Amino acid sequence: LWRRYRVVLLVLVLVVLVAVGIGIAQRRGQGGRLDPQSAEPSGARALATLLDERGVLVQRVTDPDTVSAGLGDRGVVLIGIPGQLDDDAATRLGSASQGTVVLVDQPADVLDAVTDGISPADSVPLRVEEPRCDEAAAVAAGSALVGGTTYRTDEGWGCYAGDEEDAPLVTGTSRGGARLVVLGSGAALTNARLDEDGNAALALNLLGGDGGADELRWLVPSPGTAA
Repeated sequence: LWRRYRVVLLVLVLVVLVAVGIGIAQRRGQGGRLDPQSAEPSGARALATLLDERGVLVQRVTDPDTVSAGLGDRGVVLIGIPGQLDDDAATRLGSASQGTVVLVDQPADVLDAVTDGISPADSVPLRVEEPRCDEAAAVAAGSALVGGTTYRTDEGWGCYAGDEEDAPLVTGTSRGGARLVVLGSGAALTNARLDEDGNAALALNLLGGDGGADELRWLVPSPGTAA
């Protein structure tokens, strides 16, 4: 019997082993960078859990065309990955008149569609800095990990600028009048770095965990997209 069926049995065992391996890999790697479901170091499940514990409903959204639809005054939209917004989606996001829009390291054309008061400037390495501004969310958090792209703002605060004139965290308003926060890097929001310095406090304050919001719409790439 063994000689007769050994090839079939070996194939079945191999199929089972491959299926188990794929299942384990999928569970370990669920989600991606700044994904609120991902427990990987670059994911953001820890932040999503803290927000949930503070009464903020975290909604994982994959459609950029609907992420800002009907946004209320206690709602927040987070765009954490570059390349998710086309021109039409960015324009719709910029028309938001209520709530808070948080953009992380978005390209210049997206910024231009969302606001006319903030523009990208340069880039700086990741580093821990003091706020050096009067923005309440940053002042309450204290020193935090910032860096990446820096920005100029005409109407809000520039925080964590260090010795540079431009800042890796700035505030302003969208073209429609919603509060706007722009970050040069999302490293402080990740599972790997959230518990360092004032990163968790800064992330919670910016995303409504300080009591300022009831809902967070967190845009993530849809399955199969390049983003």
